[in-house]
Amino acid sequence: MNIYESINKLPRFSFLSPPEGGVKRWENASGDWIERHEVIQLLEALHEQSHWMPMETAPKDGTNILLRSKNKKRIADGEYNVKNKCWVWPYISLNPHSWKPVP
Repeated sequence: MNIYESINKLPRFSFLSPPEGGVKRWENASGDWIERHEVIQLLEALHEQSHWMPMETAPKDGTNILLRSKNKKRIADGEYNVKNKCWVWPYISLNPHSWKPVP
């Protein structure tokens, strides 16, 4: 299951508040209860995927990813071409500056 499928399990309707306060678990649209620590794990994973990362950390195995230019005006999907040792994306005259996984 990927992060976006997991996010669909996030709370939509109700929550359970224990007598000592706070929120212990949530009920999603399917009626399933999700424990607090599971919700936190899902949100942390989503947060990681929402940030642009430096190119030094990008996968160089041909995985399709989102690439962004230095001025942040150009964003497109692309991948590293292992054979030619270069990034392949529509803006061939620009080197990508940052990346993140394709949603």
